[in-house]
Formats: sequence, structure tokens, C-alpha cells
Amino acid sequence: ALATNHLISLGHKRIAMIGGTDQTSTGRDRYQGYLNAMEAAGLEVKPSWRIAGPRTKQAGFEAAGQFLALKD
Repeated sequence: ALATNHLISLGHKRIAMIGGTDQTSTGRDRYQGYLNAMEAAGLEVKPSWRIAGPRTKQAGFEAAGQFLALKD
């Protein structure tokens, strides 16, 4: 939630998230924090704005590419 709130404070409205899977409590907690921050700010969250996967450099590069390819 801290990172999401920081981006919101800078005026960003379309905030995506790359994070761990729902298989871990850390992944679930981070995603819930993101959702809570977005909801508290009255911002929309689209399912395509979240990519969950392994915490590897390669997975991060791939997720960034997927976000850059989004039209929304």
C-alpha cells in the first residue's frame, strides 16, 4: 500500500501491479494493500493491471512488456 499511496500522491491514476502469486500470504497481502489504496482513492482497478508470478528478473521483464503492450 505504501508504494501505491506514493504513486497516488504524485497524481497517478492508472497504477498497475507486478507481484507474487496468491499462493503466498505475502503476495495476497501486497495485492490487498494495492486494492485498498486504490479503492480509498476512488480509483479504478482493471484485472489486466495485475500480473502475478515468480519474483525473478526475467518474470519482471516479461511483466513490464505485457503492461507496455496494454491499450488501456
